[in-house]
Amino acid sequence: MKKEENFLFASVTKLHGYKGSVVAKIVQPLPEKTVKKLESVFLEIKGQLVPFFIEQLSYKNSEWIYINFVGIDSEPKAQALLKATIWLPSDLIPKSRGKNFQRDEILSYDVYDASFGLIGKVSRIIEMPHYPLLEILHGSKEVLIPAADEIVTKIDRKKKIIYITAPEGLIDMYLQ
Repeated sequence: MKKEENFLFASVTKLHGYKGSVVAKIVQPLPEKTVKKLESVFLEIKGQLVPFFIEQLSYKNSEWIYINFVGIDSEPKAQALLKATIWLPSDLIPKSRGKNFQRDEILSYDVYDASFGLIGKVSRIIEMPHYPLLEILHGSKEVLIPAADEIVTKIDRKKKIIYITAPEGLIDMYLQ
């Protein structure tokens, strides 16, 4: 299975109990009904995506899940999964609409500011507690723009353009 055909869903962070259950932090939220229907996932182990079948999965809350994998029935076996990332097929990502976007969906989109014009292309999404930051390359310089509702005014998926209205002076601060 190729990584490019999948997306990062969660990361195994700790053990839960002593019978092989693990706790995973969700990185890319999905509808709860989609997650509860999962029968298997891919865990990245030594750079390879390895399939694991789910015995039981339950939500702790919207950011954390408990998972029991088939064949992982002891603390030592579960210990080997710590810090592994959990990947799912890309077709499970719901289609984005409006100003909402999925993490990797907008990479390489052009970003236009209402005052400045074309800033550049999105090169990376930096996850932050309140909202992600768009890292935009303007020539050889980086410009960081918060992807907050007050700033992102429109996403044109057909033209691959993000329209923003940045606070006065924000873009200039990076380009000086």
